[in-house]
Amino acid sequence: MMIISHFDHPSSLDAAEMFVLRAESKLWAEVLQDKVGDQDMFEPPELLYARGMHPQYERQLHLVASDASPPSSEDDVVGVATLEFPMSDNPRLVTVSIVVRESRRGEGIGSALHEAALNAARKNGRSTVQAWTHEPLGIPDGAKELAAETDTGSVWADSPESRFLSGQGYVLGQVERISRLSLPTWDEVRHRRDEMLNQKPRDYEVITLGHDIPARLFDGVAALSAAMASDAPTGTLDLEDEVWDAARMRAQMESVEAADREQILTLIRHIPTAQLVGFTRIFRDRSVLEVAHQWETLVMQGHRGHGLGMLMKVVNLAAAVEFWPEVRRLITGNASENRHMLAINDALGFEPYAASGFWELRLRGSDG
Repeated sequence: MMIISHFDHPSSLDAAEMFVLRAESKLWAEVLQDKVGDQDMFEPPELLYARGMHPQYERQLHLVASDASPPSSEDDVVGVATLEFPMSDNPRLVTVSIVVRESRRGEGIGSALHEAALNAARKNGRSTVQAWTHEPLGIPDGAKELAAETDTGSVWADSPESRFLSGQGYVLGQVERISRLSLPTWDEVRHRRDEMLNQKPRDYEVITLGHDIPARLFDGVAALSAAMASDAPTGTLDLEDEVWDAARMRAQMESVEAADREQILTLIRHIPTAQLVGFTRIFRDRSVLEVAHQWETLVMQGHRGHGLGMLMKVVNLAAAVEFWPEVRRLITGNASENRHMLAINDALGFEPYAASGFWELRLRGSDG
């Protein structure tokens, strides 16, 4: 008989509970292979661990479906639901991800994990549940589309995931376009970088950093991270501004190292005020050398309209090509309604690759 066990987040990478994250990582790899045909968006278990290693900012709970009581190995795991509770902001919110072993789908395991996840959300006083789905680039010919509430982007309305979430009362708040770039040669990207640097507005300085961020820049990068959280398009999703400071920045750097990741970060400094006004960064997992991931790109309001976004991305891309010669592909995601950033990525050579649906459920009867 299938049972559901609750596990706190592992206390270290060596903790016995890491079998849950190793199993979860493998199950999501199955989903990616099925949905998009490869595993370029694969997330190693070290990355899953790092996301929850600072519970003062995000607390994680893992629900494991198994035939064994209690489960103690990857082979025992037939499904996992992970709940992420923001702790320093967004007190109404919990994010839930549910994945079930391919050979066990259709047995009601996902439904049982979802019911247990909602019970945990209510117990923890959360009233907004968010979930996401991996989506292929296109939907089958003639299939029904479900449009996001932003009226930009859609998913296949009759996919098993869409039917399940819609049936549970979730609303599709936003669709994100996932894009992929085959990296240019060093000569190509260096030439473009040098051209753009020669045309840079004189009031701005470009700073490119390797893996570590100097402590003296923590406050400035934290301010950019806070601005990113408030400025990025979020559709109709129930999200509040995130709280960022130097301490959280330091914790994030510790998480990057624990995830066995490295990054390249390019900043824009406004010379007259000495303030950091823009940033962009690329990460890669040391265990997956051919693929890197473009994360945030932001130019602060008041400094837009000078081409700084494209400048940063080209400079950072050149650094990635120079310092990570093994990387062949770069993955990024943007809200479907974020036409400005999509246009920049298209100009850089990114092509549509997949999509993500972001869903939301408003709960009744929570304790909060």
